[in-house]
Amino acid sequence: MSGRLARPTQNAYRQRCADVIRRLKLEHGLTNEELGDRLGCSDETISNVENMRTNLNPVTLLNIDFEFGPGTIDPIRELSGTRGVPVGAICDTDALPALTASVHSIAQARAPASPGGAVMTHGELAEMKPVLREAIKSLNWLLDRAERGEAA
Repeated sequence: MSGRLARPTQNAYRQRCADVIRRLKLEHGLTNEELGDRLGCSDETISNVENMRTNLNPVTLLNIDFEFGPGTIDPIRELSGTRGVPVGAICDTDALPALTASVHSIAQARAPASPGGAVMTHGELAEMKPVLREAIKSLNWLLDRAERGEAA
């Protein structure tokens, strides 16, 4: 086994796009028309993507990240084993507290007395999203500094 991911299929791509669209609508309380307006496409496009009848075009994908923040389309990028990292990511605080908080959250969620025991439940993961996003921001900042040969 080479460790490579399976080649993405159109069906897998459409499923991930539909998942992203559904999540955006749910998390932000948006209708198809409102989401389409924010992304520069029609409500019909949103409906077709959500129902896996069409693909999202590259400009709309970029607009999703632009409108809702870096990482929003990471579920789609995961098909190729990648994630979005903002260019010149900046973290104006010490990275250690954010990283420590994320590790602590994970340890609590995996504790035997937690709701899912050793397996993190969706609810536990959803609760720790803000902490995990801060940790990602800190790690991205540290990686950016390392890649530019700068001190942190």
